[in-house]
Amino acid sequence: MLALDDSRWQSLRHAGGSAERFPQLLHRVQQVVDNDQEDLSDRELESLWDICHQWTTYDATVAAIPHLLMLAVAASPNRPIRKRLIQLISASITGIKSDGTTASSEIQRHFEHSLAHARSLAIDSIPFTETRDELCCLFAIIAATGDDTELAGAMLELDQNSLQCQHCFNFIQPVGGLNPFGSSTGK
Repeated sequence: MLALDDSRWQSLRHAGGSAERFPQLLHRVQQVVDNDQEDLSDRELESLWDICHQWTTYDATVAAIPHLLMLAVAASPNRPIRKRLIQLISASITGIKSDGTTASSEIQRHFEHSLAHARSLAIDSIPFTETRDELCCLFAIIAATGDDTELAGAMLELDQNSLQCQHCFNFIQPVGGLNPFGSSTGK
């Protein structure tokens, strides 16, 4: 993966422009993971999402994924930082695969190699999910790494029991409180 001290980060782009400061943010995430601190600040979280802003991904996104995966795997499964990283990873991989975002051949190769790790992270994290949204992010990673970006996108769009129609852009509400993950009555 692209070393955090590599000068190429300066030429990589994300929503905020140059990604030259992104390695510092990844070092900060490493501190949170290593020191068992509760979470990143809101500002730090916003800066992390510069690599996947409004579903747009960049060459810096491709370079960041292997690092984010390494950090997510290192964090304990129930830690908020791991859950936040999984959200970002799921949206980023889905965006990269949907948009066809690429980077230099070396960075691209590291990204492609990391997809197997992303899939393993998602599968290993399923027993630790506490919310439907967390489960949807994990399923999105599994779908995106299997090249089913439409399903991955649909999983990420499952929010507040609704989906947005891609034709009329209205929200589709499940009938009678339908639970897409099985019956809540155990039947």
